[in-house]
Amino acid sequence: MRPALEMFITPAIGIVCFAIILLRRFDAEKDFPRMKAKLLYVLCTTDKRFPPSIAPVVMAKLKAAGVEAEFFELTSELGHVASGLDAAKWAPTLQAFLERVAHQSQQHLKHRRVSG
Repeated sequence: MRPALEMFITPAIGIVCFAIILLRRFDAEKDFPRMKAKLLYVLCTTDKRFPPSIAPVVMAKLKAAGVEAEFFELTSELGHVASGLDAAKWAPTLQAFLERVAHQSQQHLKHRRVSG
């Protein structure tokens, strides 16, 4: 298998950018321990549904469940739709996150080949 392809099918790779509906509506907290993907959690400063004030609690719960997560607060006047309509404002953060995850994945695969 080609390394580039392996990188994208490895369970350690998964990019999830989401405003956590989970805790308020679907209570997915019980599923946190099953999350294998690295997580970039993006909330907008003016989002009324999921205000950034919920981030510390969510991040603590993710960490307690063993989820590798990073938080980014998007400054925008567009509220709940800002992550899409103001994507350019957080694109550098997403790009850096993806590069870190890809690098970690490559290191993991390299280690598996050497020790496997």
